[in-house]
Amino acid sequence: MSVPSVPIPNRSWASLFKSNSDAPRNSVIVEDKRAADEEVEVCPSVKHPGDSESCVDTDRHRRMGKYINGHCVDGRAANLRPRGLINPGNFCFMNAVLQALVACSPLFNLLSGLSQVNASNGKRTSTPVIDGMCHFAREFDRLPMNATKVKNTRRRRSEGGNRTIITDVSLMPSRMHQMLGDIRSDMVTGRQQDAEEYLGCILNGLHEEMLGLTKATGNGADAEAAEVGSVSGGFGRTPIADIFGGLLRSRIHRDGDRATDNFEPFFTLQLDIRRARTVREALETLVAKQSLEGLVSSRTNRVVEAWQQVTLDELPVILVLHLKCFDFGYGGCRKITRALEYPLELSIDGNLLSTNACLTTQKKGRRYKLFAVVYHDGREAGRGHYLTDAFHSTYGSWIRYDDASVRPVQQDDALKPQGDRVPYLLFYRHSDNVKRK
Repeated sequence: MSVPSVPIPNRSWASLFKSNSDAPRNSVIVEDKRAADEEVEVCPSVKHPGDSESCVDTDRHRRMGKYINGHCVDGRAANLRPRGLINPGNFCFMNAVLQALVACSPLFNLLSGLSQVNASNGKRTSTPVIDGMCHFAREFDRLPMNATKVKNTRRRRSEGGNRTIITDVSLMPSRMHQMLGDIRSDMVTGRQQDAEEYLGCILNGLHEEMLGLTKATGNGADAEAAEVGSVSGGFGRTPIADIFGGLLRSRIHRDGDRATDNFEPFFTLQLDIRRARTVREALETLVAKQSLEGLVSSRTNRVVEAWQQVTLDELPVILVLHLKCFDFGYGGCRKITRALEYPLELSIDGNLLSTNACLTTQKKGRRYKLFAVVYHDGREAGRGHYLTDAFHSTYGSWIRYDDASVRPVQQDDALKPQGDRVPYLLFYRHSDNVKRK
């Protein structure tokens, strides 16, 4: 991972993540199309999200802004009824990521609460990502106390045991197809999209819209905090930042000079796995010292020995590791299919943390547990299939979501994928994330 040596100016988190369709991306681009069977009532004053005009519902924005400003991270299990997602063609990247996000209790609880104050009535608004995700969350029902007596559901018997899981009928996420097409007009129908890029699109979109609502409807300190952000990172606070937001510190040491620090926020922590055999080795590669050449001392104005080191300065509640299995070189893009070991429980050791993080983070606050894995299946980088394994706390079992197919699997199936199936996104939850603000 390369961290720029130029100091990063203070700005909002949203400005760091805004999509630039002209910039190169480590992904294959795809366009979404709107489902033909779903019509959306268009506000007469609105063109499309991102255009100069927007449909502003002041009361609705005030309600959502008030909820966002007062939100506390709630990591209690959502106890949802598993549900497959129908793939109309090359939308496995979307289905896999959405299933992992549904399994993320802090996010689902946030969307569930926000849905109660977000009545968009199907109109296009200035918050399309919030509207789409809230609508999607409402499609999932919570399991009843006595799940075995639920009618009109399908039961799947666990492999090698007597456990059964109750699943709902598969869902066509048409609203999500529409929303993606609205906010990313650069996509081309029928071609696969990168799952990590789609995840970033959702998280960045939610953050930007919540940041706007916070600034527009917040009062006093809340509005100022959203605008200015933290002193070190320079990004605004939103519930998405509270859940997924971490911070990297890049420290440059010049012989005989004081060290200088740059900060970079992240929603997904990108790991180089080209030479790693385990996630632990990939994390150690991230924080390894790198020699720098040609740097000049501010005191002597002469070239001096220098080195740079990246460390974790703030840890998120939900740590998403992006395993960069697509290697881009002079010969094009190739997929790294070598087996990579990743643990069920991950401990962030002190050597991965900045001095500040070591002082502010107790050891128990550095432990994470895996709850979802998004895989890429296939030998080639430009094609293949995405699917997800997620742990269901109510059933105490791992469940495989392969588009409309939903079935329980053993823990070893989730931790030891076979063949050309490799882990691409690892979702870890903090060991103490029930209530936070």
